[in-house]
Amino acid sequence: MLATSAVAQGDSPGATPDTPPIPGLVRQKYAPRSHWRDDAPKPVVEAVEAGLRWLDAYQDDDGRWDCDGFNKHDRAGDPCDGPGAEQYDVGITGIAMLALLAEGSTLRDGRYQRALGKAADWLAKAQGADGLIGTRAVHDYFYGHAIASYALCEAFGLSADPRLATVGQRALDHIEAHRNPYSVWRYQPRDNDNDTSVTSWCVMACVTGETFGLRVNPTGLELAGTWLDQITDPSDGRHGYVRPGGVSPRWPGDHATRFPPEFGETMTAIGLFCRCCLGQDPAERQVMRRGFDLIACKPPRWEEDRGTIDLYYWYYGLHALAQVGGSTAQKWRQSAHAALLPSQRVDGNFAGSWDPVCAWGDAGGRVYSTAMAVLCLLAEYRYARFATLTPLPDKSSFSSANRAWLEGDYGRFARVLDIVAERPGLAEDLRPAIAEARLSLRQVDDEALGDVEGIRGKRDYFRGPDRLAKIAERYGDLGAGVAARALLDEWRNDPAVKLELAAMDKLQVLRKRWGGAVPENRKTTVVRALQQFVERYPDTRAAAEAKGWLAQLR
Repeated sequence: MLATSAVAQGDSPGATPDTPPIPGLVRQKYAPRSHWRDDAPKPVVEAVEAGLRWLDAYQDDDGRWDCDGFNKHDRAGDPCDGPGAEQYDVGITGIAMLALLAEGSTLRDGRYQRALGKAADWLAKAQGADGLIGTRAVHDYFYGHAIASYALCEAFGLSADPRLATVGQRALDHIEAHRNPYSVWRYQPRDNDNDTSVTSWCVMACVTGETFGLRVNPTGLELAGTWLDQITDPSDGRHGYVRPGGVSPRWPGDHATRFPPEFGETMTAIGLFCRCCLGQDPAERQVMRRGFDLIACKPPRWEEDRGTIDLYYWYYGLHALAQVGGSTAQKWRQSAHAALLPSQRVDGNFAGSWDPVCAWGDAGGRVYSTAMAVLCLLAEYRYARFATLTPLPDKSSFSSANRAWLEGDYGRFARVLDIVAERPGLAEDLRPAIAEARLSLRQVDDEALGDVEGIRGKRDYFRGPDRLAKIAERYGDLGAGVAARALLDEWRNDPAVKLELAAMDKLQVLRKRWGGAVPENRKTTVVRALQQFVERYPDTRAAAEAKGWLAQLR
């Protein structure tokens, strides 16, 4: 087993003989997660950070998240409500780990390094001799194992920590042993009962393990693709749960009345993201394009009285749409932000969490709803666009280009690619790979050009210059880099923009000096400074913020 102290403190262990090699950087499906704070809107950054702080505060000392007893960590004030079911601690701990990993922390560094180490240790200690994480105490226990396996494999790969290699491999071996002969997965091992929901978490665990070099039976993933074809109605792209085109499942009783399944397309969203993870391309599969059309019509809506809230659906829908991009993905993100940001609690012990009022909130409780909401907000930043992964071989001649791609330095990638392509004696069989890489580069450049135009349209003078500078740095002499620099120059020479930026710079100085709680004996001084600021910079956005600050002080 892992040693809690070693994992939590992030020691740097030596390699172990059975540690599999990490595959070439360019083949990894994971996006560099250090950029998300630069790219995400400020309200999203603040909501994610508040959600993660809440999760961190409500983790047990032994590393798990207690699904039904989390409020033992309440401070003074009203107690947190929203318990889940006690039997789901394994799966909920896995989901909380995925949320912390999505922020960019690993077992080696980051804000939540220690929390991740404790959680990984608790899951490892819950693993039995047969590789199962947890117990068979409930009929749907395998959800917990699959989700925990996914989290452990991701933690292993992103941390490059060999101590998790054995734990992750045994968990994947148990998933393979559980799989039905000639098909996929459901609750009980090898009983020829299959469903799309359980299968999705198994696919994610296996794809993640395979990405980071753990052993996965390719037949299982091939049969997952076959199952998705079998379960999909080709006329409209709707993916079913246990039969083609069926609706999303609900518990017996009034669950379907409280959360009408027709408000979402959960199984379709699940199937589409799994297909993307399995290497299927929507551009080549009409049934996938039809499925995306289905979920496009049912974006996230936070309407508690109508039962539209389904974080499970939103999670998979946002991840699937992030793979295709475009206007539909943008509208879905906007709808998700409109649903989630105003719904986050800001009061007392609840601050940072989301109420468990979604379709599966009764099972997972407040920990589930908070972790899933964070994962929804970070969906577009967790994975690379699979269809545009650089198709360069993992050869030494391409190592510099591959590294530039992984780091998001697309301008350098283009320069290195040109140098390699012009080398005398370049093998002819490498030229198609270079042509495909240039196509991938054009796709990401076009997306970034769209981001530049979005910043122009919003006239976001405050965050915009920083974002434009980063695009200019990453894209260099490519179209997006040129457009970003041109817009920056345009704004720098616009007197109105100069005034806005000068006002914001001055307001930042005031914030650094007087931000936080202002002592009573200094309030008069701060109020006078803010009044002078408003008089000097009238009609600017910064002045509007200063007026709000003044209202709080009075």
